Amino acid sequence: MSIKPPESQQHYWYLVQKQFSEKNSFSKARWKWILMVRRALLNKSDPGRASL
Repeated sequence: MSIKPPESQQHYWYLVQKQFSEKNSFSKARWKWILMVRRALLNKSDPGRASL
């Protein structure tokens, strides 16, 4: 069994990367998304830090 994601998912991420690279802001958007997710996870695991 391969750990490779489904072809449709690969194609979707290819389109996303292509779209962002055309705007030359893929890394910026990706980091914003990562920080957003990390903040959400921190808030979920520790409600006391939600004010940060």
